[in-house]
Amino acid sequence: MIRLLFETEHILDGKVVPGAIAIADMTDRGISVDRRDMAVLDNIRERAREQMSRMPRERQIANFAELEVGVVRSLSYEGQTAFEVYASPLPGNPAHAHILTNIRGTRSTMKAVRALLIPHLANFKRLEELQPSQG
Repeated sequence: MIRLLFETEHILDGKVVPGAIAIADMTDRGISVDRRDMAVLDNIRERAREQMSRMPRERQIANFAELEVGVVRSLSYEGQTAFEVYASPLPGNPAHAHILTNIRGTRSTMKAVRALLIPHLANFKRLEELQPSQG
């Protein structure tokens, strides 16, 4: 899966910040990703340009991180599966999917759940390095 990340909104001093994943996205709306095998690179690049134009100060440089579905689904919190991945095609983006958690709890619990996913975004690269899927 491909997740867009922007400097300085999501990445500061070369590191992905916790706020790169909003707790509300994680629990309600879903963390938007593109399924790698279906992703159309031109669509991802255009979406990045649009998102950067809406928040040019916070979204200065477009990056992406690749996540493995199986790895995300294997993350657990206190013995519970922490995340599920759902296909959620959108008009103009059939590759869209989202990551959600069913775990509920205090704000500190939700921060701990989010912290499980953040390291898996650390492999980010500049968006111009994104290449077509080989599979």
